[in-house]
Amino acid sequence: MRARDATPDSAPARAPANTLIPNDVELTIQVDTAALLAGDANARREALAELQGVLAPYRGAGCRAGVVLTFGHAPEVGVGVGLADVVNTLLEEEYPALFQGAVFDALANLGGPAGQVDVRIFFFAGCAPAEAGEPPPTIAPTG
Repeated sequence: MRARDATPDSAPARAPANTLIPNDVELTIQVDTAALLAGDANARREALAELQGVLAPYRGAGCRAGVVLTFGHAPEVGVGVGLADVVNTLLEEEYPALFQGAVFDALANLGGPAGQVDVRIFFFAGCAPAEAGEPPPTIAPTG
């Protein structure tokens, strides 16, 4: 069948590649807030290891983030925003294939365990795991 002979019902509709999937994917990690904010190399490695685990289903799966809302849990707004900002920087620097060109926002959450970071990602169309609604992996708090 030639392209001009195709009917609207002959192929499934596909969203343009620049369309965001309307449902976000929420990933949760647990970090050492004070050490990560102080620039501790070990805390950075541990945060990257947790990110590696929760991002695994989206790497190499045609996924590209459009909007990222990151919530740092802390007893003070400034600490929570700072924590979220550090995690956003890690995402941009360490996972450019997923996050290049994404819009980030760093926010605080005054509830929940301190050091928890929730990353809400709105992926562009074409991200099979996000479109399938697969539950994302969660790293449980330790200690």
